[in-house]
Amino acid sequence: MLRWALGLMVLTASAAGLVLGVLNPDPATLDLGFIEISMSLGALIALAVAIGLVLGLLLGALIYPRKKPRASAVSANADVGSDQSQGRALNG
Repeated sequence: MLRWALGLMVLTASAAGLVLGVLNPDPATLDLGFIEISMSLGALIALAVAIGLVLGLLLGALIYPRKKPRASAVSANADVGSDQSQGRALNG
């Protein structure tokens, strides 16, 4: 199932890139002050989207890092759960 979804996403992104390139063939220049990039407008848009996506993912990884559960916290939760289950068994 995951392989089909990935294939569908790749096919959709390829079609969107093709449409973007075909509908925007005009040459455009991006002047950043220290560098000047000249290519088709569709390619510049695709480049801007790709750079924004990569920078956004990197920034998200820096702001919201994944937290791994500590072994002591996991074992403490397991002990509490077993105590509660034993208490229920004795009470009920």
